[in-house]
Amino acid sequence: MGESVNPAQISTLALTMFSSEQLSESVRGSNFEHVQLSGGPFRGHLQQWRFSDSVLDSGIYSQDLLATGTFPADRITLGYILSGGEAGYFNGMRLAANDIIVIGESGAMEPYRLPADTQWIAFQTRRDFLEREGIPVPAPTRILHYSGLSRATLRLGKYLKVLVTSPHRNRSGSALLMPGDGLVLEDQLIAAFRHAIDAVGNIDPRRHRPRRQDSIRILGEFGELVAQNLSSELRIGELCAQIGTSQRTLEYLVKDYYGMTPQRYLAAHRLNAAHHCLLQTVDDNESIAVIAGRFGFNHPGRFAQYYRKQFGESPSNTLKAGIGGSERLDHIVTASGTR
Repeated sequence: MGESVNPAQISTLALTMFSSEQLSESVRGSNFEHVQLSGGPFRGHLQQWRFSDSVLDSGIYSQDLLATGTFPADRITLGYILSGGEAGYFNGMRLAANDIIVIGESGAMEPYRLPADTQWIAFQTRRDFLEREGIPVPAPTRILHYSGLSRATLRLGKYLKVLVTSPHRNRSGSALLMPGDGLVLEDQLIAAFRHAIDAVGNIDPRRHRPRRQDSIRILGEFGELVAQNLSSELRIGELCAQIGTSQRTLEYLVKDYYGMTPQRYLAAHRLNAAHHCLLQTVDDNESIAVIAGRFGFNHPGRFAQYYRKQFGESPSNTLKAGIGGSERLDHIVTASGTR
């Protein structure tokens, strides 16, 4: 993929027999032991997404397991119970479907009975990423538990389910996403967990809205940075660090003023830049893929999908219209001049 950087890589593992060693390797940096409690044939499915600074693990097993051990020492772990008919008890806390737990670095898991057919999610990311977003982060080894249904927690569940059940794969069973996807997905995951925790924890989002003059400054700097970085792979979090604001504040402001997320704002500007370039292109040898790559779209098929949704036509049609339109205009001017 040339000089592409920061992709997200997906790997999957289907288990046809109980293997405590393989299960212990399912969560990066962890140290777990597993014991099969219920009788019968064991089946399991594990999936891992590796981003530049985070890891998303998911799993589901056909039999009851007893798990114990410690979580990674260098990452906060956000856990979510995606589905499961029977609740388990995690460190004395009743853990059921749609519950969220936030585990500090090196957090210990006391013997935890994981009921059969419970689908779990474990998202490991850096403490500073979460603190910058205003997500309550426990001290190392401590655990926070959020229980209670809300639209936001259900949306989080739907988002995670789509993510882990419909990954973009190649024939080998693993996939390498286009470079921009890893950064976008990492930010989206943090934002999705934040919204769900806000809803359950009754956090007032208004406290993240700054004064009007500060809002104008933040949005102005955001717009300038976007315009200056249309061809680079921006992380919204890194952009916020340059502006001196939190990602949550930026998200509220962009939503209030422009009616969209910062990611969508950035994508819209990149698409418009590509659209302008296609209209102005006179070099027949410059391909659509080259133009798309110039503005951070390194997957031609996905670029065409986003482009059609934005402009109602394919990139190739825009390219033809741009070149053909110039030719027709020249012909009209020439013809008018000869009359």
